[in-house]
Amino acid sequence: MDSEIYFNAHGVYLRRNMHEEEVFGELNAYACLPIPPGDKVLDIGGHVGLFTRYAINKGAIFVMGVEPSPQSCKLYKMNTDAYEGDVKLIKAALVPETFTEDHVKFYESSTCSTRNTLIDVRGRNQISVKCVKLKELFQLCKFDVVKIDIEGGEYCMLDEILETFKEHSVKAFAIEFHFMKGMSRDVIREYVKKVNKYFTPLKITNITDKCWTAIGIWER
Repeated sequence: MDSEIYFNAHGVYLRRNMHEEEVFGELNAYACLPIPPGDKVLDIGGHVGLFTRYAINKGAIFVMGVEPSPQSCKLYKMNTDAYEGDVKLIKAALVPETFTEDHVKFYESSTCSTRNTLIDVRGRNQISVKCVKLKELFQLCKFDVVKIDIEGGEYCMLDEILETFKEHSVKAFAIEFHFMKGMSRDVIREYVKKVNKYFTPLKITNITDKCWTAIGIWER
C-alpha cells in the first residue's frame, strides 16, 4: 500500500496517485466552522493532517487527531511535527460504545486514501486496527470543536454522537455524512432535524437522492 511521498507546493507531505491534493479544496467546506483562538479541537478522521493544520492556523491551541490508517498516520506525523505539543495523534478507528472488541477490520483503498473505511468494500486491502470510543476521547480532553469524517463509520453511532456533544457542551462541530450501500438518506434527513433542535445549523449540504456525501455544520 506504500506510494511515493512527495513535498507539495502547499508545504505538506502527500502520496502520489492517492488523490490527496484534492483535500485542499475540501477544506473550503469547513470555512463556516467556528474555531476561535484558544479552542481545543478533535479531528476524527485525521487523514494526513491537513484539517489539523487548518485548525491550528485558525487559532486552536490543541488538536487531537484520530486516524487508523498506518500510512496516513505516518504522513499526519510528518505534516504536524512543526506543531509539537499542540497536536496529539490517536492511532485508532472510532467505534460505537457497544462495540466489544479492541481491534476492528479496516478497508484501505489502493487509489484514494480518503476512501479508507470500516465498511466492507469488495477488493479492498483489509487490516486490523485499534479501536477508540467517543467517551474515551472526551475523558482525555474537553473539546470545544469536533470534526468527523470517517467514510460511513458515523452511520451506526449518530445518536451517540449527538448525545455526547450535548453532554460535553461542544461549541461547534462538523460531520460529513456518507451514503454507502444500505445507508438511508432519509435517516440522515431525520437526524439533521433532530440535531437542529439542540444546535444552530451553520451549513447543511443538500441531501439529494443522487448525492454520495453531505456536510453538516452546527454551533451551540
